[in-house]
Amino acid sequence: MLKHTSFVFLTIVLIGFQACQPENKKQTAQKPKKATASTALDSKRLVGKWQSTEDPRNFVEFTEWGTFKEINGTDVLADAPYTLDSTCAEKNKPDLGCFGFKDKDGEWKYSFIKITPDALAYTQIGGAGNTLSYKKVKDEQK
Repeated sequence: MLKHTSFVFLTIVLIGFQACQPENKKQTAQKPKKATASTALDSKRLVGKWQSTEDPRNFVEFTEWGTFKEINGTDVLADAPYTLDSTCAEKNKPDLGCFGFKDKDGEWKYSFIKITPDALAYTQIGGAGNTLSYKKVKDEQK
């Protein structure tokens, strides 16, 4: 009986300490991190076809309707819906966000290293650390 009474007393004391926390501290702990211009990942910057700077037969494409494609010559290596995450960079990498997709071969996640209007670079999260670099393919109709 004494053990049960001690347990109840301890529980009430702990609940009391929790309730006595300042309101602003409680709210701060529950607020999600707000995306800023420097951390927000805009998919419009990715849309288009990109050619590998190392292998001219290798292309990736981010479509406006959310599909990632990788093509090497005439072989389609990936063709799947992709997701974006604005904060998932690996240690010691710039926090430009990442993208991922699932296909028949598994689940893939990549951290962006560089995103400019003319250049794109990313590395596989958990991979060998190789950076894949691409240049934007200019619209042929211009």
